Formats: sequence, structure tokens, C-alpha cells
Amino acid sequence: MRVLFFDTTQDWIFVGIYELTDLSISILFEKLSKAPKESSFKLVSYIEEALSKSETQKPDCIFVPTGPGSFTGIRITVTTAKDLSQLWEIPCFGRDSLEVYLLAVPSELLEDPLGKHADTVESKQNLALAVDGKQSKFFVKLRNQENFQKSLDLSLDQISNLSDLESISPNGKFIISKNTPENLKNWYPLDIESLRFSQVLSAMKGQFLSLNLSDSNYQTLQPNYIRGTYVD
Repeated sequence: MRVLFFDTTQDWIFVGIYELTDLSISILFEKLSKAPKESSFKLVSYIEEALSKSETQKPDCIFVPTGPGSFTGIRITVTTAKDLSQLWEIPCFGRDSLEVYLLAVPSELLEDPLGKHADTVESKQNLALAVDGKQSKFFVKLRNQENFQKSLDLSLDQISNLSDLESISPNGKFIISKNTPENLKNWYPLDIESLRFSQVLSAMKGQFLSLNLSDSNYQTLQPNYIRGTYVD
């Protein structure tokens, strides 16, 4: 199965094509550009380049993050996925953007989350992610064991007052932002270049291999807007 993945929901354009089997996953193409204002016309050209360089006539399915993030970026990602799914008559589906990024955190960063050679499963799976949401707010996602909590849209004061953060170690807190606020200095800074999206597909392998067009198509794909007003 060949999977087309792309993301313009944040301050970047990312396109990848992956070969997924029962036993392995191969990266056929990946391209990143930190040019969010250009995604409306660059995304399609990146997808065309991905198909050409990976020698893919058309993928078997499309997978995208659906937000939260930039209002315009979410709209471009979801609309493009829906259009291509309908054109190619292939399945498409999405997942919360913050869940995608947490699944893409490099595995070596989770090996010692307490900084004390902790070896408990619990400490490795209690994670938090904050993504700059502009307007002096952050989109926040908590993961407790294997369960993701809902995405939150919070100010810095609200993040500091989250009681659930008490059980998450400093190295288990990650932030994606151009500038890390002073009261989040103990969060580990992540860059889009460090995220491994092939890990996401590996974690969701069963869901990909069982996809069908009737249940996952352009009509079922919906954007995830959690903020009442947006300024991109």
C-alpha cells in the first residue's frame, strides 16, 4: 500500500509518500518547506513532485492531519485531500494534528523521559505537546498511557494551571514554537525537521491496511477547528 501524507495545518508544508506492508514501512519521498503563506499554490506542485520521484501513478490512500492549527492551513490540507480522494476514487482519512505530532516524536527522546534512566512504561507514555497557535495561545494535547485527551486551546496561564501536567516529566513535555515562552522553558523544543512521520504510519498500520472507500472517503473527512476566531 502506498500512502500519500501531507500537512499544511501549521507553519510548514510537508509531503511524503510511504510504502506500507504487513512487515515494514519504506519512505519513498519526503519534502519539507517552511513557507506557510505559499501552501495554497505550492502544495499541489509538491504532491506532483512526490508522485513523479516515487514513481507513483496514484497512491492507495491519503492521510492528513485535520487540525487544530492555522485556519487557512487546515482548510487547504483537508480540501486538497477531499478533492484528490474524489478524483482518484481512493480512501482518505485524517487524525488530530497534535496526535500525529506526538506519534512522530523521535523514539530516542522517549527513552529516558525523567532524565534519570527511568524504565517504567508509564513514564514513557505520559506526554504533553504544545504547538504555537498564535494570538498568544497554544494548542495543547496530553497523552496518558495509550489514551489521547482532547485538544485544548490555552493561554500560557491556563497551561501552567493544568493539574494533569503534574504527572508528566519535563522531558515528556514537548513544544513546537519559533520562540519558547519563559514559563515553558522546561519543555523540550521540537522542530518539524525532527518529526518522523513514518512512525505515525507504523503505529497506525492496522488502520491503514483495513481501509475501505465506503467508510473513509472525501465525504467523511472533516476539519478540526477548535477556535472560534482565527488570525493566520
